This record gives sequence, C-alpha cells and structure tokens, in this order.
Amino acid sequence: SKMRTVLAEELPGLIAAAQPPFCRSWEEALSDIHDVISHTLDAASRTPAGLADHFCPSGATSPPTGSNVCRAMYGFDFLLDDKLRPFLLEVNYMPDIHRAVVQSPSFINDVFAALFTVPNSAFIPLPPPRA
Repeated sequence: SKMRTVLAEELPGLIAAAQPPFCRSWEEALSDIHDVISHTLDAASRTPAGLADHFCPSGATSPPTGSNVCRAMYGFDFLLDDKLRPFLLEVNYMPDIHRAVVQSPSFINDVFAALFTVPNSAFIPLPPPRA
C-alpha cells in the first residue's frame, strides 16, 4: 500500500473507518505514543548532562512568566505499523514547523501560549510512563 501524510485531526476518523478494522483504537495507540515520549524525556533527563543542563545552561533567562522552568519544543517523529504500534523514528530539539504552520494557522500562537503565557498549572501533563 502507498504511504501518505495525514493531518492529525483526520487520523482518528480514518482509523475508525478502516476496513478491515484495526485491532486497537486510536486512543490506545495515542496512549502508547505518550508513554514513549514520557520514557524518552525521562531517560534523557537522567543523563549526566541532563536536558536542563544541556539546553538551559546556567544563566539562561527565565521565561516571561517568572518561572525558573526552562521551556523547549521537541519534535517526535513516529511511524505506526499495521497494528497501530508506534515506533519512534527521531526526536528533534528544533523541529521544522513549516508543515504544522501551513496545516494549522493558529500553530504559532498556540505554541507561544503554551510555552510562555499559560500558567504551569494549566498544562496537561503527559501520563506517567507505564512500568
């Protein structure tokens, strides 16, 4: 079968309508994707020079919210197989956002709101990694 790019908002409907049906739901696949992201960030932060030390050197300015939390945007690229199992292909510290901007005109405003203007308590955290 031919591979193609699908918009994020199209994916759940395409999966639900697939014939023959997939053996698991989009929600199950998304939960697995969140687990992989959580495990990856957790593992990277435990390295001798963790993420904060590497990407937020001492003396870095705090975000406008006055928080001492270093904020960054990462791009996680996944491949889903025919059983909707996610496979992490790569993680980018400075992802190319051109396609996201073209497909979602509010993307830039949404990212800046999430990184700099939304109070920490308003963030929806990823679920903790499953054991």
